[in-house]
Amino acid sequence: MSVTTADADLRQLAGATHAAPRRTVPAGTVSVVVHVVVFVLIGWFYRPPTPRGLPEPDRTGGIVLARATAEQVEYLEPQDVAPPASESARSAAEPRDDGPPPEAMAGPPLPALDEAPGAAPSVEIGTAATGAGRVTLPGAPRAGQGHASGSVRLPPRFRGPATGISIFGSGRAEGNSFVFVIDRSKSMGSDGLDALRRAKTELIEALGKLDGRHRFQIIAYHHERVYLDRAGLLRATAENQAKVPAFFDNLAAFGGTNHELALIAALHLKPDVIFLLTDGGSPGLAPSQYDDIVAMARRMRTTVHCIEFGQGDTPSSSFMAKLARDTGGSYRYVGR
Repeated sequence: MSVTTADADLRQLAGATHAAPRRTVPAGTVSVVVHVVVFVLIGWFYRPPTPRGLPEPDRTGGIVLARATAEQVEYLEPQDVAPPASESARSAAEPRDDGPPPEAMAGPPLPALDEAPGAAPSVEIGTAATGAGRVTLPGAPRAGQGHASGSVRLPPRFRGPATGISIFGSGRAEGNSFVFVIDRSKSMGSDGLDALRRAKTELIEALGKLDGRHRFQIIAYHHERVYLDRAGLLRATAENQAKVPAFFDNLAAFGGTNHELALIAALHLKPDVIFLLTDGGSPGLAPSQYDDIVAMARRMRTTVHCIEFGQGDTPSSSFMAKLARDTGGSYRYVGR
């Protein structure tokens, strides 16, 4: 080997040694890329479900009418489409079952109103032959405005054989079920009007005209109420009638007066007749209370007969007289 050749080889080797090194990706970068890819894949496969209950975006849609043939598709407007002639003819020919004709549903004509504003219709109620009696009821009032005079035709609601009774000379009360509501406040006792003792005698005589086919109840009240027996209508058997004397003998007359409490309790029994026996002591009935009681009585077709106790002449004004008139009952003043 010559010197020249050896020098060439040495230069070639030195050039190869000092050649620019190849670039490599740093290990940190590779790690970051790998972690990013892994997190993206995890997030994709384990993404949370869409929460329920969120409103979905509105989507519009419609119906497109078209007539397709082999050559073309023709889009139509709704007014251009009509049902086949046969369907139209069949629909017109078939009878429609829309219910009975209007004249069949109308029922008896309603009573005409008087020409005067606020007047109520006036029609007689039943006859004695039907067991309903002939009574006068007012037109429906507005709350707090009292009751106008007038009457409405109502059918009898007696559940069972009817009979008629009267106490203290009141009008004859027709019905099958009777509730006697008796004030036991201090003024009704022996130190006052002595009305409880007299009421005991009258009720025993009146109940003697009833039998087991009829029902009754006695409610004595002041600021609270007490029943002859359980709170309900009792059969007018001899056994139940025998409880009346002891009931009155054990009544102590004391306390105040709550007419509404007793009348509402009586109306909840849904009797045909209520007898209210009281001196009409204060507090009386507020207009709203009065309207509610009359409305309930009329809805249940219950007549209220009022027996008012007092001293001296008949009072010129009494809510009891008005209550009897507005529920179709009778009013009787019993002086001492």
